Amino acid sequence: MSSKMNPMDPASYNHKHARVNGINYHYVDEGGHNDQVIVLAHGFPDLWYGWRYQIPYLVKLGYRVIVPDFRGYGQTDAPHIEPGDKEGIRTYGLKNICKDMAQLLDVAVGPNSRAIFIGHDWGAMSVWRMCLHYPERVQAVGAICVPFNPPNNEYVTPEQLVKAWPQWKYQLWFIKSTTDQELNSDIPRALACTFRGAGENTGLIAASSINQLPTNPDRSPKMKLSEKEFEYYCKQFARTGFHGPLNWYRTRRVNFEDEQGDLARRITIPALMVLAEEDAALPPVMARNMPALVSKLTMKELKTAHFVMMEKPNELNVIIGDWLKAIGAGASKL
Repeated sequence: MSSKMNPMDPASYNHKHARVNGINYHYVDEGGHNDQVIVLAHGFPDLWYGWRYQIPYLVKLGYRVIVPDFRGYGQTDAPHIEPGDKEGIRTYGLKNICKDMAQLLDVAVGPNSRAIFIGHDWGAMSVWRMCLHYPERVQAVGAICVPFNPPNNEYVTPEQLVKAWPQWKYQLWFIKSTTDQELNSDIPRALACTFRGAGENTGLIAASSINQLPTNPDRSPKMKLSEKEFEYYCKQFARTGFHGPLNWYRTRRVNFEDEQGDLARRITIPALMVLAEEDAALPPVMARNMPALVSKLTMKELKTAHFVMMEKPNELNVIIGDWLKAIGAGASKL
């Protein structure tokens, strides 16, 4: 682990800002500028900080690691979108998020540069879609919790989605415009109810209003979140609130539209899929079709709930490190 980077101290990382795809982006950039680049992509409701244990580990292995706060999160701009603004919400769609990542690489590394992309939750969705929208920029891809699924031929409404996967009922709450203010009204409560470990109350995803959440929830001991770490999350979410993060859930229609056309339906580059055995929202069974869709697939499981990077950081690091070594990351075979 780098002597400079301290996972307990967000300020100990190398923070940068850049103009990317029309907005101001914040990202962490660690490692040597001539090293193989890895981009780490966070999900909901997370930040670059969700990868705080993986960044120093990967830098120690010899990688350059770039970790953004995504559009809508933390110190990156969170454009406000009025309800019903279809073109506005498109800016939070996965195709545009992929454009964000491509342009961030242009700025941070150089035009047409390539990287290994690893994502969690919505970040995993984003890196899978990066393989479709910008395949020339992706050397290898890794995902935590969210499996690859090819573009749909028919639009699936949120209601149809929940009928197929009832554990996603919370998404019907998240897409309501009133939910922004509900969660903004008590950010510590919302976050404490989300960062839950294996075998614990599933919190936010089991609710359909903030009134269904515990009033003063304890922080999960399995997440190992210190008071200082939790305060950083709360402070960052207080900057722009939940409007930006929840907008990602409101992109279902535009994501479908953006994926109509001649996009790949299989992943042929080296890929890692890390499943969380006790993820209430994304159980491992959802990845059962992946071997038929991803030709160079490595699949692993960890006995954790959804936030693998916090609950089992060391075990996850070993899995990622072993995979990178196995695929010859940085060598000519990639």
